[in-house]
Amino acid sequence: MAEKDTRSVFLLSLGCPKNRVDSETMLGELLQRGVSLAPSPEAADLMVVNTCAFIGPAKEESIEAILELVRQKESTGGRLIVAGCLAQRYGSELLDEIPEIDQIIGTGGVGEVARAASSLSMESSTEALPRLFTPPLGQGDGAFGTRVRSTRGGSAYLKIADGCDNRCAFCVIPSIRGPQRSRPIEYLIEEASALIDGGVRELNLIAQDLSAYGRDLEKKPHLADLLDQLSGLDGLRWIRMLYAYPRPMPPRFFDVWGSRENILPYLDIPLQHASDRMLRLMRRGPDTAFVRRHLEDIRSRLADSHRDLFVRTTFLVGHPGETVDDFKLLRDFLEEMRFERVGVFVYSDEEGTPAYEMDAKVPPEVAEERRAELMALQQNISAAHQMTLVGSRMEVLVEGASEKSDMVLQGRHAGQAPEVDGVVYLEQGCAAPGDMVDVEIHRAHEYDLVGRILRVTSKAAEPVGTLFDSELPLIRAGATLRVDPSKVGR
Repeated sequence: MAEKDTRSVFLLSLGCPKNRVDSETMLGELLQRGVSLAPSPEAADLMVVNTCAFIGPAKEESIEAILELVRQKESTGGRLIVAGCLAQRYGSELLDEIPEIDQIIGTGGVGEVARAASSLSMESSTEALPRLFTPPLGQGDGAFGTRVRSTRGGSAYLKIADGCDNRCAFCVIPSIRGPQRSRPIEYLIEEASALIDGGVRELNLIAQDLSAYGRDLEKKPHLADLLDQLSGLDGLRWIRMLYAYPRPMPPRFFDVWGSRENILPYLDIPLQHASDRMLRLMRRGPDTAFVRRHLEDIRSRLADSHRDLFVRTTFLVGHPGETVDDFKLLRDFLEEMRFERVGVFVYSDEEGTPAYEMDAKVPPEVAEERRAELMALQQNISAAHQMTLVGSRMEVLVEGASEKSDMVLQGRHAGQAPEVDGVVYLEQGCAAPGDMVDVEIHRAHEYDLVGRILRVTSKAAEPVGTLFDSELPLIRAGATLRVDPSKVGR
């Protein structure tokens, strides 16, 4: 076997944007320590998979990825680290069942991946870390660390908190991410400024519970205070709020939101259900009457600033105890509210959660039928909304070449979050990744739009390079991100 370069790493990242930020931090630490990135597992001294364990399908994808890398290890050598949520949740079991794993590093050990990699040489062992490293959850001060962006076209995620204090009956996040830990505003401003200096124009704020930001910090800053400071950063064109648990917000929040043009009229607010009985079983706080008032209030306040709100929400079907009548309430609610964006998920029976111990389980095939019915309804609602946009002009952030064809550009407008809401295909006109362009929409599909570029309104800030450029940078397998070192840019 040909000798490989010393200290080269292949990283595979699975799961949600919050996990992706962890992977980007791993990459930043690796590069800072002089570790090179390998183009494939077979070319690497060390293979790392940052796993997800939120629901059954995510666990299955993580296990499949681990086994794929184990086969690669048996073929060409190298070492294997399993990190992230699956490692935190099932570390001992993984070592017992898959002894080929060299190290397990839980969610609290993001920085330890780089330390393990930097100790590598052709003769070295992995003694720098124990085989199972899952430090206590809730540690760390939230300081800004070295990070390499992996997202396209001037967009990035900003993780403003980790962990969660909610105790939803179906959710394992508190047990694998720990209690909520908001990051102080000064650290977030520092990280945001560095991202902007690297060409970022859109920040997508993420957390397990965005609307609870700050209440665990000493001075109790509110999300409004963070938005106030972020919106004043030069060069930041869009701020988007994702994962905002439905709870009352103070007037100051709406004052800041409505008065800052770069805070987008977009809100991701996971509701989970519309039957109050089911919300109680799920241990979700607000009832449906509050949700109606809350959304009506938000739309009214933004309308005062002459902006229409785009709402994304998610629902969970098949939770233990869900009856036909509960589902009908949910279906009627969806038809009544006509949300712009909706995701529907099937309940996953996760050990260690209160729902796991509940009776009246819904058969998986029934839950899947309910999911399909809701998504068919939402597809029609979305198509109707999309048609209202034909003939309109809108600002679009250019991501780069379309993943469907490198002959067509794609971008997103203010009502489209990255990766989940569809795109705008740009059939005519020229632009670079990270440019803001004025687009006329001339065709609509259920989730995507098609238009032509009228003019470039704002050129991309330099530098715009990331790990991935505009030429089909992502090789996808579910929510999988494979790092290609030829796309590295700082």
